[in-house]
Amino acid sequence: MNYKDQLVLTGAIDDTGAPLRATSGKSYRLGLEIDATFLICDNFRILPNLAISSNKNLDFVSPIDGELVNLGTTNLSFSPNIVAGNKFEYEPITNLQLGLYTKYVGEQYMGNVDSHVSKLDAYFINDFNVSYTIDNIPFLREIVVTGLVNNILNVKYVSNGYYYTYDDTWTDPNAITTIEGTGYYPQATINFLIGATVKF
Repeated sequence: MNYKDQLVLTGAIDDTGAPLRATSGKSYRLGLEIDATFLICDNFRILPNLAISSNKNLDFVSPIDGELVNLGTTNLSFSPNIVAGNKFEYEPITNLQLGLYTKYVGEQYMGNVDSHVSKLDAYFINDFNVSYTIDNIPFLREIVVTGLVNNILNVKYVSNGYYYTYDDTWTDPNAITTIEGTGYYPQATINFLIGATVKF
């Protein structure tokens, strides 16, 4: 899809932590999404999904060192070129379901100027889920007990953050120097969640 003045994230945040947006001139998003379900046997299935995309600013202009600079084609912020996932779901006995969920997110930029400072590395994580349904309970339709282990491989990764710039006008009174900065939101390593859903 082609855009004119698409409202995109700048990477910066305001004083309350809300993300800031700005129009980006000409840009486009082009992609392909695929998902499938493979039934290996009656109690085992595989559900892969894949999204491949190209997300670009065209003739992107940004103020750098006191001048407006045409950076040409740059990546749109927070737009990885590849996102892939998969689910393995297995039901060894009636009412018991085991699931292994995987997700890969490619590298991406937190800003629109392709600065290496603003790059978020790709990451790959896995979660494991156990679900057991207890039915035939008086006065209840069923109880679903779940256990979830997130990030079972204990990966240290960053999925989000912010990127900002400001002009240094005081170091050299005869020059303006653009300073870049970033902040990161590291995600939890291995963690656990247990819950129950009661259906009347």
